[in-house]
Amino acid sequence: MQLYLCVGVSTFVVQTSIMKKLIICALSGFLLLTANISQAQTGTSTRVIATTEYASDSLGWYPFDSVSYYYSGSRGGYPIMLNGSLQYSGKYDTAYYLAKGTRGNKYYQSGRFIQIFDGHNNALTAISQNYDTTTHLWNNTYRNIYTYDVHNNHLNHISQSWDKTSGTWKTQSSFGYTYDANNNLVTDTTTSWVSGIWQYTVLQLYTYDMHNNLTDVVGMTYSAGSWHNAEKHSYFLNAGNKPDSMTYYSSSGSGWSGNAKVVYTYDSTYNELTDTNQSWSGTGWQNNYCITNAYDIHSNQISQLRQVWDGSGYVNSTIHYHSFNADNKLDTMTVLFWDGHDSVWKPEYRSVYYYAPITDVKNVNQVAGDMNIYPSPANSYINIDINWKITQRATLAIYDMNGRLCMQWAANPGLSYHSNIPTGNMPAGNYILKVRSDAGQMAEQFSIVH
Repeated sequence: MQLYLCVGVSTFVVQTSIMKKLIICALSGFLLLTANISQAQTGTSTRVIATTEYASDSLGWYPFDSVSYYYSGSRGGYPIMLNGSLQYSGKYDTAYYLAKGTRGNKYYQSGRFIQIFDGHNNALTAISQNYDTTTHLWNNTYRNIYTYDVHNNHLNHISQSWDKTSGTWKTQSSFGYTYDANNNLVTDTTTSWVSGIWQYTVLQLYTYDMHNNLTDVVGMTYSAGSWHNAEKHSYFLNAGNKPDSMTYYSSSGSGWSGNAKVVYTYDSTYNELTDTNQSWSGTGWQNNYCITNAYDIHSNQISQLRQVWDGSGYVNSTIHYHSFNADNKLDTMTVLFWDGHDSVWKPEYRSVYYYAPITDVKNVNQVAGDMNIYPSPANSYINIDINWKITQRATLAIYDMNGRLCMQWAANPGLSYHSNIPTGNMPAGNYILKVRSDAGQMAEQFSIVH
């Protein structure tokens, strides 16, 4: 299954680890009409605060990477199943990536992603940084800068990379968008910064019917001073304004040639049941693979089976199982692959999501310094890393969500503080670490699971 993620304003397809998901989501330039998802998740009662991804070996599941999300105010986000795919809209201030690797290793900080928002909760800037375990400093890698119109439609974003030699941001590409009177995306233009000038590279044109349903997407490339057709996706809709099929065409010079198509079926409430991918052989349509979805009584997608065509019939490939909490938010996603030799399903990876009520507490006070707690969720311990801008004396305290003090201690004066705190005897739940120093206060939320 392809995983669609929306971070701030953009959505992208990934099938790799959480770290790669975050990099692609925070820094790529492709907008896929997901503003309604992001806006719908602002102000909800709970938001995802951490994700842990598990791998499998002969001993069973073990965690190999994790992400912790920190927010300000009422912004939030959580993963949802939409049109048969997993999508995530996260309006977080900072996301910390923790890597672990093989079983038995300890978590270590690897990267973080910082977003800055305007008064309408639109992401203005997204920055990716890597952590240097020797200097305990964060190093810039990539940055995106976004602009919007008066309707909060995404107008443009500029993608930049960090030049270590000069210590400055270097512009790489720009993505510009236009909209019709109904705020439907009409054009998506990609330009690249080459030798000090902008050069066109890719253009996508979107067409809609009278009900604002997307019917066609035409992709064009730029060469020799003009745009040239490259590919087209056409959607054929049913009475429920859902696509019965989507046909992919490539440009043949004088026209369009159909190369592939996807055929969909739905249940009575228009949940997508099957998704059959086919390609044109020259004489007819040939099956490639089929996806079959199942739902609970709340229309939550509880499984997705992918089967491939072997020439005579469909053969199992992968299956995804999803569980949901009482708020109908995704708790776990478990992926199994089919071992044809043993004719049995075997574990591939598993993702677990952790939630907390939305509060107006700001997690990190950047004026005082920079603090990170990991892993979150924790089990037997948490690491606390703090870097101040000037030498500080500090008192640290952990509180539960009812405001009860769990523990408190003092840190020696310094520019930084690093400690490992046992949590094995603390009940599972959400906690807040508060740090009071000469420069002010900082607070971060973390979770404990057993």
